[in-house]
Amino acid sequence: MKTRSMYQVLALLAGLFAATLSTPSEAATTLARIVSRANCLVPLPKLSLVQANGYTFNESISWDPYVWNGHRAISRSSHYRSVLWGGVWPDYLLNSYQSGSFNNSSWRVWAGKIDNGDTRELPNPYGRPMRFVSGDHWEILDGMTIPIARRSGATDCNITTW
Repeated sequence: MKTRSMYQVLALLAGLFAATLSTPSEAATTLARIVSRANCLVPLPKLSLVQANGYTFNESISWDPYVWNGHRAISRSSHYRSVLWGGVWPDYLLNSYQSGSFNNSSWRVWAGKIDNGDTRELPNPYGRPMRFVSGDHWEILDGMTIPIARRSGATDCNITTW
């Protein structure tokens, strides 16, 4: 089997598996768990000469970690940079990403950006830029018509929030 056709078969199988997990159903009766992550480096080894070491995640997620119920939800991930300017830390919106739908349901709604390599901008006392993520999450529960709004935020990986 040629390498390219093997990857196509694997991609098709992964797509079919994902489609079975996200089949639309009724809305959930309990709220999804929400989390935002910023400056989260996953240090994977290089797989090619052009790839950097690892990936940096900046994201906001609504998800059901226990029973994978379908949630009618929307997540928006807004990425900001703060720079010390005259003793003040004004915030600059870099990007905003949104995904999900109230018309379909899924066990996981992800919005964000994955950068190739180490692009972290960590909190520091020296006035260098710092990146943080603000997540807005909306969800409609079963039997409701008005969405419930919640917010999450992060300047780090929030690894204990899972």
